[in-house]
Amino acid sequence: MKSGPMHTKHRGVVIGFLTDNHLRKFSTVVSDQIEVMLDKWGCGSNQSSSSSSSTRVNAQYDLSMLTLDVIMLTAFGASKEYLSQHIPEKENSLAHGLDEVLKDIVIRTAIPMYQYIPTPKRFELNKIIAESKAMRESLFKFAMDRVQNDPDAPSTMLSEMIRMRKSNDSDATGMSDMEIANELQTIRGAGHETTSNTLCWTMLLLAQNPHVLEKLRDEARTVVKGSTCTFDEARELKYHAQVVYETLRLYPTVPSFPRECHKDTVLKSGFDVPAGGLVFVSQSALNRNPALWDRPNDFVPERFEGVGELQMGRPVGVPNGPRYGFCPFGAANRSCVGQRLAILEAVQILSSLVLRCDWKLAFPDGPIREVADITLGPKKGLIFDVTPRRRN
Repeated sequence: MKSGPMHTKHRGVVIGFLTDNHLRKFSTVVSDQIEVMLDKWGCGSNQSSSSSSSTRVNAQYDLSMLTLDVIMLTAFGASKEYLSQHIPEKENSLAHGLDEVLKDIVIRTAIPMYQYIPTPKRFELNKIIAESKAMRESLFKFAMDRVQNDPDAPSTMLSEMIRMRKSNDSDATGMSDMEIANELQTIRGAGHETTSNTLCWTMLLLAQNPHVLEKLRDEARTVVKGSTCTFDEARELKYHAQVVYETLRLYPTVPSFPRECHKDTVLKSGFDVPAGGLVFVSQSALNRNPALWDRPNDFVPERFEGVGELQMGRPVGVPNGPRYGFCPFGAANRSCVGQRLAILEAVQILSSLVLRCDWKLAFPDGPIREVADITLGPKKGLIFDVTPRRRN
């Protein structure tokens, strides 16, 4: 959606769901879904932590399904039939297909003619798009019926949009059912693989840097009192947030992102960019630029010590350096509205992993293929052998 009154209206509505009040509620959903995944990994809170047997897992898939289910529950209040963590990877063709659809949407946005090229892949994508649309319509109908007919239904992003529209107290009053459905679909597409890929890279970096892992565990032991951390505890896990930022620096979720130039511009390098032209900002280049970062290729979470809480529209910035030198969530009115939810979710999941699991690469000598289509991830999977860990 281009910037303008419609973008401003939709953005204002979504930001309303990301207050501390709402994030506190969402954090309980995250905790519940962490338990589902850790049960699969043999590290559940009710399982024996004295077991030395390991479980081989594809962290890329399992974390992706965890974060997808969090979105399905917090946005739609979805019932079990719409959740994915219980579905084995080989049987979950729709989830894999939806990631292809998301990539296709971005390409079509940048190159509109792409959608008209009659390739075999185009026919396959059209089929997936049709299946996705049918599932989305079914889910939206289920969620709408629940909101309108069940007074005890849990509060979700959808229920809040409907409530605001009925009470006539916000910009949501002007949002049609289709606009609401499209907004929730955007949240679904943008809000799960981003966080799960970041956590995959974090697990890899921690396996390669045990001294950072131990420091992380020390903080988690001190702060987290239950089996998973609460909203308030997550805000105290400062080193966890530093680890997430450093992961985002080395493995930016969106390695490059497009921006439309709003006026004729001449770049410092001498290139002319006309109004309406697309400029792709390379985070990969920025984040490892030796002019901006000391030891740019090393994993040093401490470099982000002292960075405060995220503020909407304001980039994280290079510590003691350029504000726009580090923009993992973008900046200004095109910044990611879900950035605080993403960091909260990542910290909650990460603290549970370090407290309750040990892991090592199942194939330490094998290559880990980085694939950057829209998001940067180990798209062929990241396989670990995971064993339960006794908390001490």
